[in-house]
Amino acid sequence: MNEEKSEYFTSIVNMMDLFQYLSAIFIIVVVSIEVNTAGNLLVTKSDLRVLACATSFCLWYKVLEWCKLFGPTAFYIQLIGLTIYDIRYFLLIFLICLMMFGTPLYMLNLNRTEENALVDETFGSFWPVNVMYN
Repeated sequence: MNEEKSEYFTSIVNMMDLFQYLSAIFIIVVVSIEVNTAGNLLVTKSDLRVLACATSFCLWYKVLEWCKLFGPTAFYIQLIGLTIYDIRYFLLIFLICLMMFGTPLYMLNLNRTEENALVDETFGSFWPVNVMYN
């Protein structure tokens, strides 16, 4: 019985489901508290938006999982999965190329002021994503 429980929590799909449910409840509670306490937030709005972004991704992933159950869409979902699996080495090389050009630009950006910056900090202070994006 314990092995079945541990197997349930080691599956990535089940972990995404659990994350989706808990984070949705957390967002609802925090927003409800904000309404009742006249704007004194426990968590910043930008952090809530990031959490809501991850939660909505998990929700839409679940919708794609459900599309596997129906005949007309099951083939296309399987086709998308196989295509992504087949191009995995290309994606690796592509990410390496993005980092090859992005890292020097990010280093050069450290010499500039905020008005004439080359690299926009779109994703906050998480530099690897900013390097790939810019």
